[in-house]
Amino acid sequence: MSPRIKESEALGERLRKRREELGLSVEDVSREIQAPQRFVEALEADNLEAFSAKVYALGFLKKLLDAMRMEEKDRFLKEFSNEWDVRTFRKRKEMQPLPENRGITPLVTPARLGIAIGGIALLFFLAFLGFRLTRFLGTPSLILREPRDQAVYTQPVVLIRGRTEKESKLTVNGREIKIDETGEFAEEVELGAGVHTLEFLVQNRFGNTSKEVRNIIIR
Repeated sequence: MSPRIKESEALGERLRKRREELGLSVEDVSREIQAPQRFVEALEADNLEAFSAKVYALGFLKKLLDAMRMEEKDRFLKEFSNEWDVRTFRKRKEMQPLPENRGITPLVTPARLGIAIGGIALLFFLAFLGFRLTRFLGTPSLILREPRDQAVYTQPVVLIRGRTEKESKLTVNGREIKIDETGEFAEEVELGAGVHTLEFLVQNRFGNTSKEVRNIIIR
């Protein structure tokens, strides 16, 4: 049975005194517990940093206590565990710097304003690009107000009237119809008696075309 050691002493100091009482060297103890000498020396020096984790330190300490037949082994292990937790807590607190007091961040800052303006500009650009792409890939609009399909005329003069895209070219059966600067067109054509098929073809500046067909009767 081992003599009672004063608990006021450090854990490592008590371990060292017990080893010396047994007449054992550090090498003897390390060989007995099959552990490197540096771990025995670390435990006697209360050097907890020598262990990578608490579970490893407790494992070596338990072997050491068994080898030296220490009394109240469980109490010794609990004391060591508490010491480890206290040191770890202190170290963790020291490693966490206090946050810099920057005051209340304003809602609108020059950086946020610049990002917002840039985002809006990008949206407008994408919208414009989409519009131009649609115009480039899409067919031109052609609205025919007159003549109506299957319309019957008693006179040989027929009014052609409607709207299309400006800067486009409009033809009726190969005959070009003038388009004003707003896209409107209105022109009279003379046809003979009988059934006529009028093919309206509009081509925009991108080369895209639209076509409408009207069948009319001249009596």
